[in-house]
Amino acid sequence: MRSRPPVAAIALIVLVGTISAVFLLSRRDQPSGGASGDGGPTKADVAAEPLTSLAPRVRGLMTGGTDLLTAEARTRQWVDAVIDRDRKQPRDVIHAALAHPDWAVNWTGAMAVARYGPAGKELATALVPLLGADNPWVRRAAAQGAAYVGEGFETMVPALRDAALDPEATVREPAVRTLARRSARHLDLLPVFVRALEDENRLVRGAATYGIAQIEIQERLPEEARPKIVAALTRRLDDESSEVRMYAAMAIGRAGTAAAPALEALLGLLDDEHALVRTQASTALGSLDAIAIPVLKDALATDRGERASLLLWSLRLIGDPAVPVIEEATRHPSAVVRVHAAMKLWELERNTESTVDLLIEALASTDKNALYQAASALGRLGPRAVKAVPVLETLREHEEALVRDAVRGALRVIAPGKK
Repeated sequence: MRSRPPVAAIALIVLVGTISAVFLLSRRDQPSGGASGDGGPTKADVAAEPLTSLAPRVRGLMTGGTDLLTAEARTRQWVDAVIDRDRKQPRDVIHAALAHPDWAVNWTGAMAVARYGPAGKELATALVPLLGADNPWVRRAAAQGAAYVGEGFETMVPALRDAALDPEATVREPAVRTLARRSARHLDLLPVFVRALEDENRLVRGAATYGIAQIEIQERLPEEARPKIVAALTRRLDDESSEVRMYAAMAIGRAGTAAAPALEALLGLLDDEHALVRTQASTALGSLDAIAIPVLKDALATDRGERASLLLWSLRLIGDPAVPVIEEATRHPSAVVRVHAAMKLWELERNTESTVDLLIEALASTDKNALYQAASALGRLGPRAVKAVPVLETLREHEEALVRDAVRGALRVIAPGKK
């Protein structure tokens, strides 16, 4: 007679079976991102192929502690590779990836948006939910992808406004920058940029100043609003970020007479350590026309050549109203200032004879920089400066290599047949 199993053993078998059933049900109810309840691929997986195949690698980047920029660069490489070799339409694959339940597939889909082609309402609709996703990587990628949306962009604006307030700076920056690209056509976005000017993150502030710089403040904003915008931008002219300083200067240069309180601060940027900032500050001063002439004139009077090219470039941009100041600068004590003034005056009036005379006079200077600048300027004038050849010949063997090269280069242009 066969013995009965102990009651304890039967209870154990029942318990194990119950736990197994609960586990399988829970697996079936979870978003798989890779497998269906029966172990096969879901419809979402099939539709989003080949991007679903990248999901394990993407999860490895995040869990492995890879920094965000590196993760983006690697993912874009992987996305390009799989889309290039797959025969499916990238648009269909990307749409499926953006709607997938797995955040890692959403991420790859957003990274692939640049491969989409003309992006319209469908893409905007697919990206909007991802701007509010739990995963900050996905929110950032969605904000970046939104920059490629054409028709239908307006449907994304509310979500992008919210993203501009995201707790993560890595999300706020692309959200503000994507909005900034449309700022010239969407003046209602200006409050977003003004608020972002005070952001703790320099990249967010850079995106905000870029957005304001796209707006013609003098032409597009009500007169009463301009001083407040200029004041906010002026505070950013000494920002730690060169991008912020550069775009703040550009924006102020488009503010017209409202920019008067910022003139001295703009002038200070002519000494900035970054060339792009110096150039943009000079251009901004020149864009402000007559209101900038007094500060430029005073600065030029005390300059010894350090900022002459930038100051005179500003005056050159102002044009005819600045001619008297430029003419005065041709009699400046510094030969370097005189050379720059002579060329700016020539650009405005095209009086070659008087310009050549001024440059020949500068060739008598002992200042090596003045000699270099004068010889280079004569080379720009070409054969019209033939009168200067005898003086240039005396400097052909100058001890300073930079001067020699400039002189010989000028002679080759002015008198090409002369050895």
